[in-house]
Amino acid sequence: MLATSGDDANGSRITTPEVYDPATNSWTQLTGAVRSQGLYPLMFLLPNGKVYEAGTSTSTWSLDLAGNGAWSSGPANGFGSSGYAESAAMYAPGKIIRSGGADPAIARAAIVDMTAASPQWEELGQMAFPRRRHNMVILADGQVMAVGGTRQSDDASKAVLEGEIWNPNTKLWATVAPMSEARMYHSTALLLPDGRVLTAGGEASGRLHAQIYSPPYLFKGARPTLGSAPATIGYGAGFTIGSADAASITSVALIRPAAVTHAFDHNQRYVPLTFTQSGGMLNVNAPTDANYAPPGYYMLIIKNGAGVTTH
Repeated sequence: MLATSGDDANGSRITTPEVYDPATNSWTQLTGAVRSQGLYPLMFLLPNGKVYEAGTSTSTWSLDLAGNGAWSSGPANGFGSSGYAESAAMYAPGKIIRSGGADPAIARAAIVDMTAASPQWEELGQMAFPRRRHNMVILADGQVMAVGGTRQSDDASKAVLEGEIWNPNTKLWATVAPMSEARMYHSTALLLPDGRVLTAGGEASGRLHAQIYSPPYLFKGARPTLGSAPATIGYGAGFTIGSADAASITSVALIRPAAVTHAFDHNQRYVPLTFTQSGGMLNVNAPTDANYAPPGYYMLIIKNGAGVTTH
């Protein structure tokens, strides 16, 4: 486990990252990687084993955990903000989207593929609404939803109630149904095991209710059935999924459960898996190593040609 950024008991920024090893129950300071980071940096574990600070400033950085650690500069983004104003998500291994932030809020969004030979940030078409302190949620079908936020400060009168869903294939945003309550600073949004999205909390007055959003893929027909799957899988191994709808399945993926704080979820990640179909079975290849899918719990997602998911 990597611990980075944050303040000490006196309010001073901690500049030395530390790594915890559960096997030895010990911490190691990365004395070669001393650097002052912003609060709540957008940190992602990449397939090459390095940890990428994708924001929230225009400059980005890559942390090599080997030895005493070392930072190297990454590709610059066209816009920056501050921690807990901007949000981001890893929508595929090494592929990251970041959006919004600033005050007044901006509607800008950009993506980067850190698995490319020379990665560069690509600015997307803007969201329909400027947002700050919103959450980004990876949906069961691999799309990414922007939930909540506000156009300025923590002003509930300027809250964004409509959701927006970004499609990684078309790179376009689609506006979807509005919430009835503002979800701004310290709010939470996450994917539920049944494919819906829960949003709750926030510091605006009277936020005592949660709301649940049902994405479009739940209205496109019957959900494919998942008859059998192993409780655990190993890296680089094959495993089998049983499904009466195996012939219609077009994708298999793992989604890491959420751990949301300050407009950003460090934990969520979408990991597509290669597979073949044989009768009522799907023969699936597990992630090659822990850099693609860190050890822990995952939701197993299968999706048919109509875009309908089950897990």
